[in-house]
Amino acid sequence: SIKDNSILDRLCCGNIISTQAILIKTSIAKKYKFNTKMFNIEDYDFVLRVAIDNKVSYTPEVLVDLYRQSDSITDSYDKLKNSCLVMLTLWISPFVY
Repeated sequence: SIKDNSILDRLCCGNIISTQAILIKTSIAKKYKFNTKMFNIEDYDFVLRVAIDNKVSYTPEVLVDLYRQSDSITDSYDKLKNSCLVMLTLWISPFVY
């Protein structure tokens, strides 16, 4: 079943969307683009920015299988820490006076 506009609340708790399963209009994808400074969470940042400004629907069904290699950047704590700092800076700085 497809659910409308309830995704943003779930995304605020963490990334639940695999980029392998995203269907998106080309014009929207080109407008938001991935922020490559975020190495291993650029997909999460991308999905959050798209969901804030656009109607997003999703299915809770599992659509892809995940295989993580031992040298995956997803497992790099230092890269994750740095990516989170970049994300926080970009998301919070507009609100700091």
